[in-house]
Amino acid sequence: MPRRTVAPARAAAALGIVCALLIAGWFVWQPLHSSDQVNAAITAMTRGNTPMALAEARSAANSDPVDFYPLWELAAIYSAMGDPASSRAEYVKATQVQPSNALTWQQLGLFDLQAHRPQQALAELHTAVTLDRTLKQLNQQLIDQAQAQQTAASGPHAQAGSA
Repeated sequence: MPRRTVAPARAAAALGIVCALLIAGWFVWQPLHSSDQVNAAITAMTRGNTPMALAEARSAANSDPVDFYPLWELAAIYSAMGDPASSRAEYVKATQVQPSNALTWQQLGLFDLQAHRPQQALAELHTAVTLDRTLKQLNQQLIDQAQAQQTAASGPHAQAGSA
């Protein structure tokens, strides 16, 4: 009976295909796993279990490090805990994870606008407009609010000096 052998090139090709499939599967599974963890964080937060919500949101951020949604969820949790510095840090991280995504800049700008930091908000909202012109109308409204807030914060002395 003749003995069948597998050519080394065939074995290497088969191994390469198996490895490629495993890697592709991993890249599909990671965002799904992250999404499940974000949902678990939201559920934990609605049940009042803040430590579990934080753990799930952190785990989601680690599972898919290029997704900004887990970071936004962390920011919301920190805001609910009364920790605006940590909340803002997560929004900043989101802009670092996806610096060319206008939504991350818009969200950071909105956060800073609500926190009465109009100068920072203006810069972030202008970045969002630059990145995505389709958001111009909404961002222009936010920019107008930030400019009004900045004018109000400078008080009558600044207005009198500019006349």
